[in-house]
Amino acid sequence: MNDSVSRADIETETRLLRNSEDPFWARLRRLLRERGVEPDGVLLAFHWPEDEGVEIGYLVTADKLVLRFEYWTSRPPLPEAVFEASEEGHVSRVVNRSQTGFRSEGGTGEPGHLEELRELSRSEWPSSKEIGVALEMLSGG
Repeated sequence: MNDSVSRADIETETRLLRNSEDPFWARLRRLLRERGVEPDGVLLAFHWPEDEGVEIGYLVTADKLVLRFEYWTSRPPLPEAVFEASEEGHVSRVVNRSQTGFRSEGGTGEPGHLEELRELSRSEWPSSKEIGVALEMLSGG
């Protein structure tokens, strides 16, 4: 199996995840740590832009677990409910997350959040060469 390109890509992306000062990577590192995932202990098998402002990616841990993440880079996280106040300061309506999907444009909060970070069962692993290569790299192969 010729995996030199994939191996090099995984090494490069993992190095960016662990060390880059670019705000994209620094924020992702912080969010992973907040969820109990130490970036120095995983390989970033691959990621791609799913939609504008959304990255989907797969991490492989030293324990050979595969984690899927959904990293929203352009919109702040949405609380369970958003309260909209009238000019007098009274709550005029409550908007549930399921109704809107996003906070209004004037919302506050730091852009970039993990909408999802979860361990995948083996049957859920994507059929990708990169996952296999990352697992081999962790095994010393």
